[in-house]
Parts: sequence; structure tokens; C-alpha cells
Amino acid sequence: MARTKPAARSGYLSLVHRFPKLSRERERELALRFRQQGDLSARDELVRSQLRHVVAIARRYRRESGATLDELIAEGNFGLLQAITKFDPDQGTRFVTYAVYWIRAYISQHLGRCKSLVTTGIHSKLLSKIRRERQKLSTSTGELDDTNEQVAERLAISPERFRALAERLEVRDISWEASAEDASNAFLDAFHSRLLSPEDCVLSAEGERQVTAAIARAVATLSVRERYVVEQRHMAHREDQLCLAELGRRFCVSRERARQIEASALRKLKTALQRSAAGSEWLAYRLAA
Repeated sequence: MARTKPAARSGYLSLVHRFPKLSRERERELALRFRQQGDLSARDELVRSQLRHVVAIARRYRRESGATLDELIAEGNFGLLQAITKFDPDQGTRFVTYAVYWIRAYISQHLGRCKSLVTTGIHSKLLSKIRRERQKLSTSTGELDDTNEQVAERLAISPERFRALAERLEVRDISWEASAEDASNAFLDAFHSRLLSPEDCVLSAEGERQVTAAIARAVATLSVRERYVVEQRHMAHREDQLCLAELGRRFCVSRERARQIEASALRKLKTALQRSAAGSEWLAYRLAA
């Protein structure tokens, strides 16, 4: 949410105090008109009369949390609108008494979201109670451990559950780009994916294409018999590879002559591959392996 300019904020704060306060009778009349007839003008008048209370509550939370006043007022206004849709004037309660709970709930939820993007399902009302009680007692005792014990006792919460809730209040999100404690590297540097990045995939595919083209050009320089030997001895699956004796029988030559044909073909391939950059790199890799 964009921050309001100081002049605009000052104008809003003065405006909300210009709306007149409503008597109990007028308040009940407006609430009934909206509840029974859906009168939006009655709803708006009732809401405007309570905007000053939203500002007061937002200021109180601002002192406790350090959040911007504009955001807190906006969230409180959302809570006020939600309150008026749930308010039942027949219960005999003033609207402001009922709306305060919704205003505080929306502001507390906003503060919880600001602390962490991960939600834990803990009720914001209970967190708000713990926050307020800890602040009250810490200012008087000054001892955090004693304060925690007193708050847990006041709220009738077990020590284990209170510790979990207190830890939730202290949680803060940490950027992956932030430096780890006692380390110069960011947290993200500790996690390495074994998968290739999109750039590496493209480079790998392009390299394979260049190597395939270089091998095809090298094989094209061989004679028909040399090409057949290379294909059957080095390019076929291991189960389908022919031995030198079988090649000699097919060519009606000796086993030694078949070996000589193979050696000659490999020398030609090596020479042809060394003429291209991709073939030379691939050949060096195969020889090293």
C-alpha cells in the first residue's frame, strides 16, 4: 500500500474528527435501517462516526509495533466495515464497543503478516493479548522471564504453549540474499540444485548438436568398408557389436586385416575431428575418460 503524503494524512485525521458523534438512539436507528433495509446511507453515516476510534486504535498499535500509521488505519477501516455487517443492535451494545474487536483483529492480522509471510494458524486475538500483557508487565518488572511466567498465568496458558506463542511473536522472515551468521555467503548459496539451469540446458543441447555434426562429417570421410567397421565396432550397442573375426569372415579377410581396417578408420576419424572445435573438445574428453 502506498504511503499517504503528510498533508493528505493530516487532512484525513482532521476530517474524521469533524463527523458528529451519534447518540445511542440515532446509532440504533441507523443500524436497524442498514440491517433490515440495506440502507447504504445509514451504513455510511454510522461508519463515519466511528472513524476517529480507528485512528486512536491505530496510533496505539503504531507505538507498540512501529508500523506506519497509514497502513494501520486502512486495516482498521476494513475491520470497521466488517463489524457493521455483523452488528446486531438488538443486543443492546453500542456499536463502538462491538467494532473495537474487529478493528483490533484486522490490525493484529496485518502486523502478523508483516512479520512473516508464513502463517501458522494461531489466533491473532490471543497473540494480541500476549503482546499487550508482556508490554505492561515488562515496563513494571523489567525481567522478561518473570514477565513470561506472569503472562502465562494470567491467560491460563500452559508454559509449553506460551513458549510456542512467544516464539511466534518473535519470528521474522529472513531474505535468502541476506548473509548467514558468521559467514560471508548468502543463505541461498547453501542450496545447490542438481538440475541444470535453462541456460546450461540450451548450451548443452547446442554442444551436443555441434558434436553430432562433427562426427557425421568425420564418418563421411571414410570408405564404405571402414564406415561399416566403425559402425559395427564403435557405434552399435554393446550386445550388437561384432568381433574382428566376424568382420573378417564378412569381408573374406583375416582377423588381422580387419584390425588394420579398424585402425585406419580410427586414425581418419581422429584427424577429421581435430579439424573442428567441437570435435576436438569431444575427442579430448573421450581420451581423458
